[in-house]
This record gives sequence, structure tokens and C-alpha cells, in this order.
Amino acid sequence: MKKITTILLIPTLLLAAPDRPKPKLSPELKAQADAIHEQVKSGELTHEQAKQKLKQLLEDNKPEVDKPKLGDKKKPRPELSDELKQKVAELKQKRETLAAAHKELRDKLKEASKEDRDALIKEFKEANKEQHEAIKQQSKQIKEEIRETIETGDKRTSDI
Repeated sequence: MKKITTILLIPTLLLAAPDRPKPKLSPELKAQADAIHEQVKSGELTHEQAKQKLKQLLEDNKPEVDKPKLGDKKKPRPELSDELKQKVAELKQKRETLAAAHKELRDKLKEASKEDRDALIKEFKEANKEQHEAIKQQSKQIKEEIRETIETGDKRTSDI
């Protein structure tokens, strides 16, 4: 009889589970819930009685169950200084300029032959090599400044 009940009960529990999320219980509440489950296993309580007890336990401790955990809050990002904001804006502008040149190159490459493509790519690389290096160096410099002035500890919040 227990096997039949278990076989019939498991699929209904599995189907009903996704509709409602499990509440996160404190260790004390988990111990009480485990005690109720043990009583069901030993035969002291029926499944329905256990269900009612667990429901009552959750209702009695609702504020504790719904309470946010300490680690749930995200720390606010530190604010950049005006000087750093200006440098980041300049870097962004340089990147946008280079991106526009990339877009222009892609448009030219669509219509070019194989030999022309190779020549266009080589020309683009030579023309924008200095600008690319400048962006790279400025990006490294800004990252270092941010890490020196704002960030502390092992955690990094910036990846420009």
C-alpha cells in the first residue's frame, strides 16, 4: 500500500512543484520541518496532518521566511571623479571614431574584389595603427587610475 501511495504521490508533487518556489528556511525552521517529515516516515502523522503542520509552521514564521538575506544586497558602485569621467568620455569618443572607420571599411569590403580587400585591410591597419595603440594605452592608464583611487581590496569593479 505504501508503494502505491508513493508511486501515485511522487508525480503529483513533481508536477505541482514548479508552480510555487520553495521558501528558504532558517536552520531552526528547517529542523522543525525535518522533524515533521520524520514523524510522517515513522507513521506518527499522516501526509495530510504533516501538510497542515508545515503550512502552519510557514504561516507562523512568514516574516522570517520572506526576510531578505544579508548577502542579497548589491553594494553601490563607487562614483568616479570628474577628471576620470572626462578621460572615460574621451576614450569612448576615440572608440566610437575607430568603430565608424571599421564600419566604413566593412562597407568598402562588401563591394571589393579579393585583391582589393587585402589592400584595403592593409591600408586600414596602417592608417589606424597609431589610433588603436593610443586607445589601448589610454584604456590601460584609466584602469590603473581607477584601481588606485577608487577600488580597494581584491575585487575589481571596472573593466573598461
